[in-house]
Amino acid sequence: MPEEQKENKIDNEQPQLQANAKNTGKRPNNEMDAENENVCPKKRNCSAPDPLAKKEQNAEVLVKQENILKSDLANINKNIFRICAKLLNDSNQHKHQYVEEMIKLFSSEKDLTKRTATVAYALKRLIRCTGADNMGMVVQAAGYIRSIFDVVPDLNPIDMVALMKHELPCNGSQKGKEESLAGVGQLITVLSFMKSKYFVEPSTELLLTFIPVLASHLNGREYLTSMCADILGELFDFMDVSTFGTSVWSVVKPALNMPITAHKQYTCDLLLKVHVMYPTVLSLPELEGILWRNQSPQYEQLFALYMNPPTIFKYATYKLGHFLSACSNEQALEAWMKFVDEKLPTNNIAEKCLILSTLTGIVSHVGHKPEAESRVQLKKVFGSKPLVAMMIEELKDVKKNATKKKSLSNNKMDYFCHRLQTSMAICLEHILQKDDTKLEILRPMLEQELNLDSISLKPQFICVPFGCLSTEGLDHIYDFYFHKFTSNNEEMKSSDRVLCLKKMQNIAHSKRDEHLAFLYKAALFNLNDKLKKCTAADASVFSRQAASLCEEAVFNCLVHKLSGNKVQLKNLNKVLRTLLLEISRYSFKPGNESKLRIELTPELRTSWENVLKIVKSDPIKQKGIKTYGLIFDTLLMFVAAATLLKKSTIDLDIIDDLVICKENAIKSKSQADESSATTESEPKWQSVVTDVLIQLLLQTGNYWRQFINSISVVLMPYLEKDNLKQILDFVDVDKNPFEDSSVTIADSDEDDDMNEEDGDDNDDDDADVDNDDDDDDVDNDQDEEEDDDEDKASATEIEEVRERVRKALLGEPNSNDDNDSIDWNDVDEEEGERLNKALEAAFQMNRKSKGNSQQGKGSKKRPPKSVRITETTLLHLRVRVFDLVEEFAKAQPKQEIILDSMACIQKIFNKCSKEVKFKPLIDAAKRVMRQLTKQDIVFETPDEDKTPLVDYIKSLLDQLGQKSKTPLDDVTKLTYCSIAHLVSQFNDMEVTDTPVWTLINDAAINWSSHRNSKYTFELFNVILCSKWKGIPQLMITFSAQIPLTSTNTRRREQIIELILKHYRRAFNKPENLEFARIIQKNIADFKPDSGHTGFYKLREAFKKLFSEV
Repeated sequence: MPEEQKENKIDNEQPQLQANAKNTGKRPNNEMDAENENVCPKKRNCSAPDPLAKKEQNAEVLVKQENILKSDLANINKNIFRICAKLLNDSNQHKHQYVEEMIKLFSSEKDLTKRTATVAYALKRLIRCTGADNMGMVVQAAGYIRSIFDVVPDLNPIDMVALMKHELPCNGSQKGKEESLAGVGQLITVLSFMKSKYFVEPSTELLLTFIPVLASHLNGREYLTSMCADILGELFDFMDVSTFGTSVWSVVKPALNMPITAHKQYTCDLLLKVHVMYPTVLSLPELEGILWRNQSPQYEQLFALYMNPPTIFKYATYKLGHFLSACSNEQALEAWMKFVDEKLPTNNIAEKCLILSTLTGIVSHVGHKPEAESRVQLKKVFGSKPLVAMMIEELKDVKKNATKKKSLSNNKMDYFCHRLQTSMAICLEHILQKDDTKLEILRPMLEQELNLDSISLKPQFICVPFGCLSTEGLDHIYDFYFHKFTSNNEEMKSSDRVLCLKKMQNIAHSKRDEHLAFLYKAALFNLNDKLKKCTAADASVFSRQAASLCEEAVFNCLVHKLSGNKVQLKNLNKVLRTLLLEISRYSFKPGNESKLRIELTPELRTSWENVLKIVKSDPIKQKGIKTYGLIFDTLLMFVAAATLLKKSTIDLDIIDDLVICKENAIKSKSQADESSATTESEPKWQSVVTDVLIQLLLQTGNYWRQFINSISVVLMPYLEKDNLKQILDFVDVDKNPFEDSSVTIADSDEDDDMNEEDGDDNDDDDADVDNDDDDDDVDNDQDEEEDDDEDKASATEIEEVRERVRKALLGEPNSNDDNDSIDWNDVDEEEGERLNKALEAAFQMNRKSKGNSQQGKGSKKRPPKSVRITETTLLHLRVRVFDLVEEFAKAQPKQEIILDSMACIQKIFNKCSKEVKFKPLIDAAKRVMRQLTKQDIVFETPDEDKTPLVDYIKSLLDQLGQKSKTPLDDVTKLTYCSIAHLVSQFNDMEVTDTPVWTLINDAAINWSSHRNSKYTFELFNVILCSKWKGIPQLMITFSAQIPLTSTNTRRREQIIELILKHYRRAFNKPENLEFARIIQKNIADFKPDSGHTGFYKLREAFKKLFSEV
């Protein structure tokens, strides 16, 4: 049977489509719909006139009969029937394979007429495989058609669309299933061409060919109307005004010329697009006349039409926002805002999506007007508090649930929220030019949400809101946060004030001095509602709530981005002088003393007199002592500024000590003889300053740590090795520095809050804080509960003792009369003896009961609260003191300095590494040890004695025996690294002549020849990774152990692994090749067992090495 007859037989056997058939599970078996064709091909005329074209005389879109190709079976490639038959009989998962076969068939066809006819037949069959109401199948078919158009060359879109219109005829009613299927086919054919390579630069003729096809489907089923409106909207973007006005509008207008009550959302949206794109073709009065039939416009009807979404809810961007933004009638936007305010709040996601979509359209098109008009428009829109509140709420919700699985409606909300935020970012950065206009968007949002980062759906948007503003705009934002921070609203949360402070600090570039002056003033004085100085009784809510915040903020601002260099220290010195000079003018006046938050004691006045002399004097500029003046003046002013704060616990003697130290330091530098500057009984100024720095590190607040670190960078080159011993004594875990009277601990109340203070100071806006400083050993809440229980138990015991004493004195155990008393003048000697025994028995009973209670608790009882506070404070101090050790080693990397520091850290590793409570200290020690292993030792002379270095390496090697069975951890790795680093300091001598060579060589032999050696593979791996010059000689030692029968098999494999791992780096220099030849000679005669594959790799590696040379 001929192929065409088979195809016709197949078509005749297919059931006809039913009008309201639904998609069922059996649908894929009936993909090929009925198509009645005669066995003998019959020619069909494709030039039937379009009814819509007959009515429109001006439309130039008639397809001429002579240009239409006839779809004869004689022109169709017969192989397409076989492929279509496969499409009928196979499942969906193989369809793409058959479509690929189709594309190959089309591309191989040389005859353009046959190719076009074959493609048209294939498209018809693909469309007939779908169902009109099965949108998934329609989308799949559209994808296949688009693939065909993208790949198959030399197709004529005009002829193809005309042919498809004939092959898939569609009447005006479109109520039947087959009519709907034909309409879908026409639409996806047009859309596929629009997305293909044939539509890159479409001609006017092609555009006018598509318009009648699309316009005929504007009235029909909902999904057809929706698809048609969307496609037409995209098509309008390619047309200029003249083409649209003369050739298109007359074709589209009959389908859109309906009152608003007859419109659907899609057709109304298309009508609004015509107006906003071609206002000269469809003016606003004409638009209003179409929608309201020459009556006064009722925009509420328009908004209600949009607010009631159709069955098919689209992701498309509706043109309502664009229309409101471009509309010349101001009543439209006002009516919309009134409509939205009445609707909100609402729980309907579809309504909120429509509102956000409209807001996106308004924001996206504000640049089409002069900026003055745009500012007025944005002020109206963002002046709606319900609208802004809803927007903020939805953005927060989307960000909060970004990683959660969401429903379809929530996914739509995510889409509209992302589009809105993107349009706002583009508007702020690229469209709007003036800060006043940008602030019309930002200020209402800040009123609803102080932290805009919490609603930023993308990281790029975080820096957009304030990054797009100039200095004047940032000043407005600063004033906004300042107003919020100083608000006297009692409902203002402390966290909100902290947030305002951080934002003020970030943007206070032009107002830094003003910002500092206000914060210091708010920290020192009680302020009233007008931010004027007042007594404590008249203090405002802001002053009572935020004064402590200002105390921390002023110093956090001072040390913000402060690093250890003289330039920044000079800038800090200048800022402190300006700040203290201003404060001193009114702080010590008699009328202002009662307005201070602290009491001015005579000692404080005396100390401040010395400080004011420094503040009012000019900085030292004499060469040689200029650095001393910079260090001490900055340190004095910073400490003095802190002494005026209410929470300060600084000893005023520190100021006097620093003044004396400055004088002695300058005197010793000037006279070049320190003995003339200090007497034998007086300590050196370096020792005093070191004690002061450590004392200041006890203060709460991370800004002290940052400030001391910056000072120490400049100060450390002037200290001596005895000062390092001072510092290391505080880190020594065997000593308690608090037993020394020179170091005082703050009150327990202050220390109780230390962890909280450090936690508050640790933020992105301040300097980076080491995590060690945030770890604590005590749970304060639990401590307080236990202490309360202890207090209650103690109170109960005291009451019992009192009762027993009372009864003993009365001598009547059963007496309950509280009014009974004893006249001691009437007590004789015998009665006194009885009372003594009774009291002694009462107190003995109390002692026993107390002892029994303690035995019951046993080892679970914790130390007293004061002891726990002291231990925690000491732990934090040691963590901070390690910063000084690190800076000292950087400034003076001498042999004794490095070794003393390493020994102290190693001692901490040995004693505290297994204690959980010392974890912050161990982490700080690791950090410093890593820095020390990167610091080369600077020897004062070439002939300097290196015996201490050798002795310390030997002590480290001896300690390894205690850890041979423990798993390799960070502490052990750092010990290995320190050994390798110290060994590499002997590079200035002949390797085998150094005492360290004997140590390492003996260790290598010991490890190679002993199965249970205290040395490990990792130790020598680290040494071979170092920059030591003795690595080739050490490899020779290892290679000599390979052929020995006494060498353990496992150890031999490890030796071979070490040499293979490091030989390239060790022998990359020509002068080291002689060592490589020795290794090759050592292993030349060795014959390993069959299992030693590594040895053969080693032998081949050295052969390759010498062949390359």
